[in-house]
Amino acid sequence: ANSTEIAEIATKLAVEVDQIVFVLPGVDSLRNGYAEAVKKGFKNIHLMKGTHIVTEDEDAHDLPYVKFKVPMIVSGDGREMTIVEGCGFLIHGEKDQKITFIDLTVRSTRAKGLWGCNGMSFDCRRVKFDKCGLYGVRADETKGRLTNCQVTNCERGIHSRGYSTVEIEGEETRINNNCGRNLFANQIMYYSSFITINKRRRFEK
Repeated sequence: ANSTEIAEIATKLAVEVDQIVFVLPGVDSLRNGYAEAVKKGFKNIHLMKGTHIVTEDEDAHDLPYVKFKVPMIVSGDGREMTIVEGCGFLIHGEKDQKITFIDLTVRSTRAKGLWGCNGMSFDCRRVKFDKCGLYGVRADETKGRLTNCQVTNCERGIHSRGYSTVEIEGEETRINNNCGRNLFANQIMYYSSFITINKRRRFEK
């Protein structure tokens, strides 16, 4: 990207250019960019257009994810331009904090596309989860919001369980063509979870 494009990205994010980690596509570029942002104390990572391949972490005890433990905004250049492949996102961290994903696609993951697991809330804006294993999005004892997101062609769509809430909104929302259920919220004794749909667009039960 040239200096004009970088300046436009910073303006869009309302952050100074020197407070963003810009990540070029490549193998484990996202994981390395996140580690750099944490080390520098930055709160913004921008994934440049292209395919960012994530390999399995040898120290992750067979959990094929990029692990996020601190609040961060992870942005891309658009669903059709910034692609993350191979492994999805695992969200930990403090429950009173939040991580945000904007304008990218997560596809062809071995396990879940995004797994919020008893940690920070997650906020996805214009994110696509496609051909993900297990679930496109799963929330366990956390909160999430999907705005104008798409969950398609996954083994299952969106799963909320263990006192979780996932809110879905936006006219660009698509949740369909998933092999199992498109939406699934556990409702059993002691554990109530919810999926709230504020606007329905291209949704199949």
